[in-house]
Amino acid sequence: MTTFTTKDRQNASPPHIVDSGASPRTLSDFIAQEQRLEMLREHIQKLYEEINRLRDENARLKQEIENFMDGRC
Repeated sequence: MTTFTTKDRQNASPPHIVDSGASPRTLSDFIAQEQRLEMLREHIQKLYEEINRLRDENARLKQEIENFMDGRC
């Protein structure tokens, strides 16, 4: 076990603050990640738009089939 005397404490260097939560990422890493996130958001938005377009087309085709079946029967 280590013990410190008053003299040890008086001669000690100032405490060093260590930020254990510091990230090794650079600003360019952060910017690249933000650009990838924005690209993914744009892709997701386009996918939602395509889903809505396909739903509308599906509903239109169902209506055409119902109209066709009503006319035949």
